[in-house]
Amino acid sequence: MKKKNIVVVLSLVLSSIVFVQPTAYAECTAADPCGVWSVIDSSGTISNNIVCQSSVCGSGRLGDLVVVPQVAANPITNDTTARGGSWGTYDAPTETFTIDRRGPGSNVETQSETDASGVTISVESQRAGYQFKYSDTVQSTYELDRSYETFIPLPENTRATVSGSMTYLDEEEKEQKYSESYVFDKRETSEEVNIVLAREKMRLLIENIDRILSKLSKWLK
Repeated sequence: MKKKNIVVVLSLVLSSIVFVQPTAYAECTAADPCGVWSVIDSSGTISNNIVCQSSVCGSGRLGDLVVVPQVAANPITNDTTARGGSWGTYDAPTETFTIDRRGPGSNVETQSETDASGVTISVESQRAGYQFKYSDTVQSTYELDRSYETFIPLPENTRATVSGSMTYLDEEEKEQKYSESYVFDKRETSEEVNIVLAREKMRLLIENIDRILSKLSKWLK
């Protein structure tokens, strides 16, 4: 008799892997597929994402944990292949997920890039969110089509910090560092960003304005 595989309930987050003890022995089948389930705390925040199936998590409880299905199983493999869990909050009355963070921690996002000339441009702002329901993820395709995600514009008072830095040699060929930084207290248009940085004489930032605006694309009005 073929030995059944253990469905191990594990975190899908590579940066902070948390293991939960398996509660049952089962195979991922078309009748009982393995999908992505979210562990929800009392505030509705996703505290973990796990691999589970209805035969184990269908009651909405996993031991003392509250769990809800987030992403349906791959209809071809019956497991989480080409699927993945996301982080944010869950609204039980509407069964809606709001995703606005990369992991279980802060929803602040920092984007940083250094070009061939050695100029580093960084942008920090609140991560833009999107919403969906579990039912949106029930699809017949192998790859998950995420066109169902509904973008949520950031609040008008969302702050953003833009900064630039570079290292250069002075006349005596000694290494020197130069940096600029500016904090926007609210969302602005691309034209307003240009005007403000020019007014503040942020030469390095103006010279790299296209890179900055690209990274601010979801923050701009």
